[in-house]
Amino acid sequence: MNWKYGCLGLAGVAVMTVVMFGCAVVNEGVTLKQLNVECDSAFSNVLSTYQRRHDLIPNLVNTVKGSSTFEHDTLKDVIEARRQVTNLNVNASDPKSLEKFMNAQGALTVATTNLANFVREKYPKLASTSLYIGLMAQLEGTENRANVERQNYNKKVETLNKELVTVTGSLANMWWAHVEPRKMWEVSAAAQEAPTVNFDKK
Repeated sequence: MNWKYGCLGLAGVAVMTVVMFGCAVVNEGVTLKQLNVECDSAFSNVLSTYQRRHDLIPNLVNTVKGSSTFEHDTLKDVIEARRQVTNLNVNASDPKSLEKFMNAQGALTVATTNLANFVREKYPKLASTSLYIGLMAQLEGTENRANVERQNYNKKVETLNKELVTVTGSLANMWWAHVEPRKMWEVSAAAQEAPTVNFDKK
């Protein structure tokens, strides 16, 4: 008789273990969905800072055009780089789409930096005007904010990707969550520095 009670006890423990594990998997699926939403939100903040830069660049270009008589490659590069960004539709959950967007934004950062340096060296009077200084300060501030938002996005992505490789996370994702791993934001070496606001003549 005792062995029957023992078997019933073991069966009860087994059932409880399965139920608890199932609940853990369900909860993990919810966590994955929430983390995915947080990644989307963090990426939206990155886009917002880049949109601010995107809106400021025409003012910078017009200031340079209106205050000087040159049509230099650096100015053309800024205009072309901005056009490339404008024509891109980015999907943060698609690694290829995100990579194209990262490269385009990096190219725009480089072009803007080159233009700032060119104006500083060739047009010191323009570089000393309050309008130009103000625009460059705003662009630099935007780059700094973008860097903060990119770091925050990468933290969210790292958290999500780590959850996806846990036992409960992988099971929950396979059964019902269906959340894709995210690509970290990578900044090319050429684009890692924000536009330099330095108006000293060489």
